[in-house]
Amino acid sequence: MLGELMVAEGLLTRPALDQALQEQSGSNNRLGKILVRQGHVSEDQLIGFLARQFAVRQAGDLSKLPIARGVLALVPEALVRKHEILPLQQEGTRLTLAVSDLLDRSALDDVTFVTGLETDPVLAPASQIREAIAFHYAARSGT
Repeated sequence: MLGELMVAEGLLTRPALDQALQEQSGSNNRLGKILVRQGHVSEDQLIGFLARQFAVRQAGDLSKLPIARGVLALVPEALVRKHEILPLQQEGTRLTLAVSDLLDRSALDDVTFVTGLETDPVLAPASQIREAIAFHYAARSGT
């Protein structure tokens, strides 16, 4: 379905979709990640498309977002790295998280379980999330 919508929107050609679907069959990989890896769409194109389809905000450039140390401390580093998520902001009982995969409900559920906070996901490219994790968590540990 995702692929068909991308073809209809002109982000993807039918042969590119067929190639990605062939690779996806028999694997657990998400179609979007395959399309990016194969070079058919960029991470930014994929995130923009998903944000429109799921009516979810995009996080923006994570390298330019100030994140309070207290917010980073809410989610254990191991959990952040495991799910490739990044806590961005806390407002009351809600925690805004940068995610690249909206369908990974276990990430949101794990954060809610650990923090006791409801989660509000915003989309960001996986590469930006990884870079931000490396930056912010290295800064916290002093390395």
